[in-house]
Amino acid sequence: RDEGIILTQHQQNWYIKKRKEQRERMWREFPSTDMEAFRGVIEGAPFSRIMANLRRDRRITKVRWARNYPVHTLWDLGRNDKMAIWFFQHIGHELRFIDYYENNFHGLDHYSKYLLNDLPYTYGTHYLPHDAEVVELTRADAKTREEVLNDLGIAPTEVVERIASEMEAIDMARNVMGNVWFDEERCAKGIACLENVRFRFDDRLQEFQPNLMRTVHKHGADSFMQIRG
Repeated sequence: RDEGIILTQHQQNWYIKKRKEQRERMWREFPSTDMEAFRGVIEGAPFSRIMANLRRDRRITKVRWARNYPVHTLWDLGRNDKMAIWFFQHIGHELRFIDYYENNFHGLDHYSKYLLNDLPYTYGTHYLPHDAEVVELTRADAKTREEVLNDLGIAPTEVVERIASEMEAIDMARNVMGNVWFDEERCAKGIACLENVRFRFDDRLQEFQPNLMRTVHKHGADSFMQIRG
């Protein structure tokens, strides 16, 4: 209906039977629309299957902002590289991701103004990666990134403990995704990061390695992996 495609009963019956056979491969092997062609399970993408299941279960949809609940944020810090921020609410057992923002070549003041002036949210905790405790060498006051954000009004903050390995961080993120909902429109760029971030492939060994490729999708995934149950 959304795409204006009219199917005969025979075509509908074929699709239902083939979908049961192909499961998540259906979007990749037999996409019905241009968008579906990008929704299949991607080999070597650690979150791809989970995201496909979330789409199947209609948990990537319109997620409304609940005004009486605080909005928490997850950060991946960068400057020349992308800065990525997820916005979510913890309501009951659900983690509702209502917004996502990324940009680059900006200082921390740009992001504080965006959060505090351009968005209507009342914030809870801002979760920062371990490198938020780093002191910028260009600063004469020897303040950490966390302290600078606090001075700019981004508070309270919590620095997430560094995980021993990237694979462990991926597994921890996977473990909470059973309770996750995403706003399809406002989180579109972040969703694309989770669907497309991939493990590095070793041509010599002909197998994927347990570390993620540094692509445009990695920052959004790194930001999301600050989440804890």
